[in-house]
Amino acid sequence: MFNSQTAKAAGAISKRNKALPIEMKQSLQLIASDILNTIELDKLNTNQRLKLLEIVLKFTMPKDVKIMQEKLPNEITFEIIKSTP
Repeated sequence: MFNSQTAKAAGAISKRNKALPIEMKQSLQLIASDILNTIELDKLNTNQRLKLLEIVLKFTMPKDVKIMQEKLPNEITFEIIKSTP
């Protein structure tokens, strides 16, 4: 049966929020950097480029960034000017 006590016990043995040692994190960053530097971007098709961008943005963009959108105008006025040859 799953209740608050069993949930607490499960949470105590889970591996959530355990930080990697600094040395391991630096090693992984070096490996990732080497891999990214060897990818020939000009040989990727559009789908591969978009997937790479999606993955890279997950790790490079802050998670709490709020994108501000400007309010678009309700009306736009155009003036057509005819030129005479």
